[in-house]
Amino acid sequence: MNDWQTWAALAAVVLAVLFLVRKATGGGKKKKNCGHNCGCGK
Repeated sequence: MNDWQTWAALAAVVLAVLFLVRKATGGGKKKKNCGHNCGCGK
């Protein structure tokens, strides 16, 4: 793995996987004002 293209491709794959995982898990966003009608129990 001495070729720069190999490392660039690996970095692109890692970034794509991280992006997809973040999208699938909601992106780490927390709703601050849910209005308490969302079923959160508050």
